[in-house]
Amino acid sequence: MPKYKETPKVDLTSREFTTIKDDLIDHARRFYPQTYKDFSRGSVGSFFLDAVAYVGDMLSFYVDYSANEAFLDTAGEAQNIISHAKEMGFNSSLRNTTFGDVHIYVTVQADPVGIGPDTRYLPIIRRGTTINASNGGSFTLTNDLDFSHESAEVVVASQDPSTGAPLSFAVRMKGEVVSGIFRRHVAEIGTFSKFRKIQIPDSGIAEIVRIIDSEGNDYFEVETLSQDLVMQEVSSGQADPPVMIKPVAVERKYTVSYSAGRVTVQFGSGSPTELNLRPIPDPATVLLDKHAKSYTTETSFDPTKITTSDTLGVGPANTTLTIIYRIVDASTANVAVGALDSVSSPVVEFRDTNSLSTSLKNSVISSIQSFNEEAIVGSNNTITLDEIKTRTKTVYASQNRAVTKSDYEAFMYNMPGKFGSIKRVNVVRDSTSRKNKINAYIISQNSDGQLQLANRKIKENLKTWISKYKMITDSIDIFDARLVNVGINYAISIEPSANKFSVLRTCNQQLALAYSEPLLISEPLYLTDVYKILNSIPGVADVTNVEFVVKQGTNYSSSFVSLSSITSKDGKTIITPEDTIFEIKFLDQDIKGVIQ
Repeated sequence: MPKYKETPKVDLTSREFTTIKDDLIDHARRFYPQTYKDFSRGSVGSFFLDAVAYVGDMLSFYVDYSANEAFLDTAGEAQNIISHAKEMGFNSSLRNTTFGDVHIYVTVQADPVGIGPDTRYLPIIRRGTTINASNGGSFTLTNDLDFSHESAEVVVASQDPSTGAPLSFAVRMKGEVVSGIFRRHVAEIGTFSKFRKIQIPDSGIAEIVRIIDSEGNDYFEVETLSQDLVMQEVSSGQADPPVMIKPVAVERKYTVSYSAGRVTVQFGSGSPTELNLRPIPDPATVLLDKHAKSYTTETSFDPTKITTSDTLGVGPANTTLTIIYRIVDASTANVAVGALDSVSSPVVEFRDTNSLSTSLKNSVISSIQSFNEEAIVGSNNTITLDEIKTRTKTVYASQNRAVTKSDYEAFMYNMPGKFGSIKRVNVVRDSTSRKNKINAYIISQNSDGQLQLANRKIKENLKTWISKYKMITDSIDIFDARLVNVGINYAISIEPSANKFSVLRTCNQQLALAYSEPLLISEPLYLTDVYKILNSIPGVADVTNVEFVVKQGTNYSSSFVSLSSITSKDGKTIITPEDTIFEIKFLDQDIKGVIQ
């Protein structure tokens, strides 16, 4: 071994194949000048240097990859970003759901001995009935419709031509629908296994509706397996309200995770043979539980953890699990007015079915029709990875309570997709109110990616969702944002050698790309952005004029705002009101340019 006259210096910045090999060659020439001299590309020594540099390059790559994927800011893999987001409290809405109202119609024969329809044949259409849309989408009825209820609307459907006496009546009721259809997966469970995981072999799943075993035991979805308390709907025994919410302590529970387009449910570590169901204890006794000690060090109380079991839930064993879930096709989740026009496989019941005519019952069932008087819309585009990163940081900072403007917006964006989804939201303090009143302006998106007003159901779900996190002194109202459609008109001069048609086409394409993603509510329009884009396009010599114009008429929003009245004094910025959002609806026709 040679004796070095100087200590070899290793350049730690050399991390790629070329730089590593150059350092190895330099090292060999400096410290082994008499031992190795052939550095030609075809030599055996060069082969070994290539091999070492290759290994070093690979190791550098995996070190960088592992370091980057360990943090949310630098992660690039979708699954890693979602995992980091979940750890920080963000619930990614991988499958967004749309909600809406639909009117269901049935035709019932007239009462032969009385006035009005024959009430014996007024049906009950059960929740779970599938309603199809003209665009190929499927929706599910979420509430039972009893057509004998006083809220049902009745009109004469047909009359005797000679006497004018009613022969049949049309009865209408309004129900609520959610996008998607129900499916089930049956899993045979053998011997007990701790923290058992079951993956459902279907894609496009929006939510797990129910899990029940062959013994009739229900399992409940929780955020974490340490959570013991769930809020369960129970019948109130009256018409208004029909259901009440009751806190229930559960030990059969599961969590849901999404990965690679599939859904996995995970159960607890307790065995069914060790199950010991307990009633809900008094919170005071839980808070002061000393566990045989003469003192207590725990002064906090988590209301979701109220049992003393440490098994994190009971898992299934030696049974058959039936998993009912809802599947959503995002491309057909939004429908226009009147598109819900077909009821398929209705779940229908009659009160005294044995005494009724089969033919008349079938006639009532075959007469069932549907119609939606409002469009059913919601954000149906999967959020991008950059959006997940941005929203996660805001959710993490909020610490499960909404105090600031960012907190409120983060929680609204984070509403689970099964309750509906919004595309944009802007939360502002109501300056006209003396109390802590907050106004939230929201907008949704249709199936074509265009902005559209959110329907009533989404607003109701959003208000219920945010009420869990808002400050007790805050009052929040949710409004539709004012949607204003705009276009861009511009004029340019081109270089003498440029093809004017090609340059114009490129200008339109670049502007369409820049404005393809919807703006934020109250986000200003900057004319300087348009100038910058156009001036950067090859062949454009100068941009002589740029203006935003309001688009109105057929297929455009009816909202209008005078752009000149909200333009800054220097003419460079259109200052958007806090309740307004601008949109270039048709990118291929609302961006127009001329050559001067």
